[in-house]
Amino acid sequence: MACFLNKIVKPLTFKSPYFISDSKDFVSKIKDKKLKRGCSLVSLDAVSLFTKVPIQLTLEYIKDKLSQDDAWKIDKHKLDLQDIIMLVEICLEGNYFQWEGVYYEQLEGSAMGSPISSIFAEFFMQRLEFQMINTMTSIKLWYRYVDDVYRMVSTNDIDRILAKLNDFNQSIFVTHEIMSNNSLLFLDNLV
Repeated sequence: MACFLNKIVKPLTFKSPYFISDSKDFVSKIKDKKLKRGCSLVSLDAVSLFTKVPIQLTLEYIKDKLSQDDAWKIDKHKLDLQDIIMLVEICLEGNYFQWEGVYYEQLEGSAMGSPISSIFAEFFMQRLEFQMINTMTSIKLWYRYVDDVYRMVSTNDIDRILAKLNDFNQSIFVTHEIMSNNSLLFLDNLV
């Protein structure tokens, strides 16, 4: 079911202006960008995103995206919006894993390895971006691959922006790395 749902909702994730698909896409997007005076390059990482992504908040966002874009209806299925949301919820419930011989039920986030987990995390990150990034004028550039973010920001605002991102949702903790010697490693590329 997770594979089936993945095929339906995944095309909606490519429509984010911040999305990068891989290292090659990243390089093509930044190749002509210049570091602005008073700015720094910073990478971000959402710690344990998949297993911490807030379920209800993300489901609301997915529902909004499905309501706004009919592209998912083109597929040969007879599901409506409520069906899809219900099936996504089912995929997120009752996930169990074994560690050191003991079985555990995952009570929050999405299961590592499930086909729907990466899409679910992508939708959460999009929600964060659309609610936060457009309101912060000191962010000059923002590109993201899953939970890794490459950004150019006003140097004086690095800590303030990080604090705002970490206040977005109590489940998610974001770390950062600031450029050193005018360079920053991101997706195996030295920028």
